[in-house]
Amino acid sequence: MTLRKPLYALLAAAVLTMTACGNDNKQVPASATHNMNNGIDLSHYQGVIDWDELANDLDIGFVYIKASEGTDIRDEMYHYNMMNAHRVGFITGSYHYFIPTVSPVLQFRNFRSMVAPSDIDIVPIVDVETRNNLKPQEFRDSLQIFMDSLEVAYGRKPIIYTLWAFYHDCIQGHFPNYKLMIARYCDQMPVLKDTADYLIWQHKSDGSKMGIKGNVDLNVVTPNHSIKEIMFDRALKKLESTENKK
Repeated sequence: MTLRKPLYALLAAAVLTMTACGNDNKQVPASATHNMNNGIDLSHYQGVIDWDELANDLDIGFVYIKASEGTDIRDEMYHYNMMNAHRVGFITGSYHYFIPTVSPVLQFRNFRSMVAPSDIDIVPIVDVETRNNLKPQEFRDSLQIFMDSLEVAYGRKPIIYTLWAFYHDCIQGHFPNYKLMIARYCDQMPVLKDTADYLIWQHKSDGSKMGIKGNVDLNVVTPNHSIKEIMFDRALKKLESTENKK
């Protein structure tokens, strides 16, 4: 996942005039015909995406979209991306880039101001890549406050996204009840040193997809798991209803 980059201000201004995204415009899930256990994550870094072209890629079923970072950064492409991901029928989720040295409560408020529970089909992700020189316990306490707030607001525990090395340095053994998304860019699925199970593997940061100019992160649900594990009940029922009609 990607830190803040130069802004797409003109498009952002247009996006602000649009209706806030929601499930009212959502079509038949793309996952009914797509590989729903493969996905990508996006932010304004990818620029303006041709969502209709991207929807033709049958190897994508779910999309995580950056909503916020820290206490006051809001991804200006979020509503545009979320609205279009809904429109073409992808399974959708949102993520927040966590900054340990600023208030976890204000970070939660920042994320919540962007993401209505009805916007997302799958549980939120908290992107954790550094402790910014905080003491390990201070870092973990701050992260826990943020994640507890997400759970209260959205009704499910968030997923922890982190790098393979950072997991072993700071996460391992401390958040056993949270599902994990591990980033490590290699040809074979990595095994964590403590052999912990994880749900999603981010296996590439320089992927290429139709409709996206430049690189994009590629993600895959690991064997013995399914994207359905992290779907909210309303989204899962809609998906299963579609599958039953096939």
